[in-house]
Amino acid sequence: MKLALLLAALVAAPALAAQSGEPASAPPIEDSIPGPYRDPAAAAPVLLRLIAAHPERFDLHLAAARELTALGLLCATRPEREARLRDAVTVARAAVALDSASAEGHYWLAAALGLAADQAGGLGKITFAREAYTETMATLAIDLDHAGAHHIRGRLHAGALRLGRLNRLIARGLGLGAILSTASWGNAERDQRRALELDPEPLVHSVELAKLLRSRKQRVESTAILTDVAGRPPRHALDAYHIEEARRLLDIGTR
Repeated sequence: MKLALLLAALVAAPALAAQSGEPASAPPIEDSIPGPYRDPAAAAPVLLRLIAAHPERFDLHLAAARELTALGLLCATRPEREARLRDAVTVARAAVALDSASAEGHYWLAAALGLAADQAGGLGKITFAREAYTETMATLAIDLDHAGAHHIRGRLHAGALRLGRLNRLIARGLGLGAILSTASWGNAERDQRRALELDPEPLVHSVELAKLLRSRKQRVESTAILTDVAGRPPRHALDAYHIEEARRLLDIGTR
């Protein structure tokens, strides 16, 4: 079911319950908000139901964008990943509409768009990347020390540098000039290191820095970072994903 239809059905549910005489009492909303990344597949529907009942709640939109973005990585097939990322973008846009002064709203929109760019090809990749960059810069304008925004900007710079010559010309014509004009491997590395310095807890910061270093032939440091990540116990589903990615990269590196 598409997100819009699901939300419409969920909005109607409380009214139908009231007409049937069912009690309207419920536990505090905060008690129903799932912890980050423990089980995104189960958490996302819960959060969408809460949003339908409380569309004014900015925190619910942020939590839903977070879990749906995680699903954009964790789903097994590309169509599933793309669908969850579309949902994440929709919810994150709603969060920004509720509070455009919040760095977190812009950040989660940038995160969802950035992952959507990774999944897309051709024009779609450029379109998603352009908006992801805009939202990343909006995040940093509000909070210059936002670790996640530095991480995304570093990835966008690296992605821009990997474009072929023709695609770079097309991208510039479609509004990616701001990224292309500042993109360098040095800037990409500085942003990834800054993200890890500001917030070492998300394993994605370590893994993405290691991948960038490996692409720049800095294999000793890259291997050390990946080895550290590979040996950690997972705290939640997203950790498990990145630990497995680190182990896979180490295995590739030894062949």
